[in-house]
Amino acid sequence: MCRAKYERTRTRVIDPSKVREQHLRLTYGISSDRYEELFIEQDGKCAICRRPQLEFTRRFHVDHDHETGAVRGLLCVSCNTFLGKITANPELIESSLKYLEKWS
Repeated sequence: MCRAKYERTRTRVIDPSKVREQHLRLTYGISSDRYEELFIEQDGKCAICRRPQLEFTRRFHVDHDHETGAVRGLLCVSCNTFLGKITANPELIESSLKYLEKWS
């Protein structure tokens, strides 16, 4: 008689707050308490566009210097993406301003 072997798996309950705490600590070197301090310092708004967190479905991103790792502030996804693109090519800042001035 042949019995099928079943692999036993353990079911773990994952605590999202612990996952977030670990992510912040390992990726940016800050605690969730520090994230909340930054959030309060910025009045719950994106550091660049100043739109409130309530307008977004996701939490703000932690903006940091990729060379030094220094945390600069919290940004909405749009501003974080924009900043990432222009810091890769700083000439885009001046070019973007000239373009907007031309059409305003």
